[in-house]
Amino acid sequence: IPKLSRVIGESWHLVFPLIALVTMLLLDFTPFLSAFWGIVLCFVCSYIPLIARKLGWGELQGQTLTWKPLIEGLSEGAKYALAIGAACACVGLILGTLTLSGLGFKFSGAVIDLAGHVGDLIRSFDPTGLVTENGAKVFFGLLFVAIACILMGTGIPTTPTYIILASIAAPALATLGVPLLATHFFVFYYGVLADVTPPVALAAYAAAGIAGSEPMRTGLTAFRLSMGKALVPFMFTYTPALLFIDFTWSAFLSAALCGVVGITALSAAYIGYFRETLGRPEKVMLTLAGLMLVFNQFWPNIVGLAVVFAVLGWNALSARRAPRL
Repeated sequence: IPKLSRVIGESWHLVFPLIALVTMLLLDFTPFLSAFWGIVLCFVCSYIPLIARKLGWGELQGQTLTWKPLIEGLSEGAKYALAIGAACACVGLILGTLTLSGLGFKFSGAVIDLAGHVGDLIRSFDPTGLVTENGAKVFFGLLFVAIACILMGTGIPTTPTYIILASIAAPALATLGVPLLATHFFVFYYGVLADVTPPVALAAYAAAGIAGSEPMRTGLTAFRLSMGKALVPFMFTYTPALLFIDFTWSAFLSAALCGVVGITALSAAYIGYFRETLGRPEKVMLTLAGLMLVFNQFWPNIVGLAVVFAVLGWNALSARRAPRL
C-alpha cells in the first residue's frame, strides 16, 4: 500500500471532480447534472499533470484523456451502466409486487407490533421504571429492522439492496418517529453489512479467494472485525445531530466523542487486543461501556467513558511495562 503523502503529492488534482460532484449534490442540483460536470472536470483535470511537467511544478501522475482513452472510458461506463440498469429493472419488479401486495405496509405493522410486545415484556421485568414504553418500542424496532436488513441484503448487490430496503424496512422506522435521513442511513448501513455476515458474506468470500484462505473462517473474522462499527446506525437515530439534523454543537461534539470512544471499545473487545491481549473481564467491561455510549445520555456517557479510558489505559500501561524481547 503506498504512503498517503505520496498519493496526495502525485494525484492531488484528481480530487477536484469529487469535490465538485459532492458540492453540487449538497446544493440541490440534480444527480445527472452533478455527474455531468464531474465527468467534464475529470477530462479537464487529466491535463494538469501535462501542464505541470511543462512548467516544472513536480511529477504529477495520471493519464491524459486524449480521444482514445476518453472513448474507452465512456465505453466502460456504458457497460457498467447496463449492469446497474438491469439490476434496477429487476428491483422494479420486486417493488411493484410489494406495492400491489401491500407487503411493505404489513412488514412495518408487524415490526411495530412485535417491538411493542417485546418492549412491554421487558418493562414488566424492570423494577426501576427506567425503561419507558416509547424508548423500548423504538429500540426493539430498530433491532428488528436491523436484523431484517441484514437478512434481506444477503447476496444482493449494494444498489438493489438499498432500493429494496428503502421500500420495505424504511417505512417501519418512519412510523417509529426516526428522521427520514437517519432512516435511510440505517437501512443502507445494515444492508451493506450483509456482505460480511456469514453464511453468505460475499465481500469476505471474495477476499478469501484473493488471500487463498478458508472462506467461512474469513467470513467469521470479517464479521467479528465489523461488529465494532455495527452500532453506528443506532447513533444516527438516537443523535441525529451527527447527520446535521436538529444540529447543535454540544450534541454533535458529545455524540462524536462518544461514538469514536465507543467504536474503539467495541472493536478492541471483539478483536481481543488493544496494546496487548485483553482478558475476558476486560472484554466484558469494554462491551458494556461501548453499548452505554451508543444512546448518548449524560450519566451513561460519563460512566462509559470512565470505564473505557480506565480499561484501555491500564492495558496500554501494562504493555508499556511488559519486557520486550
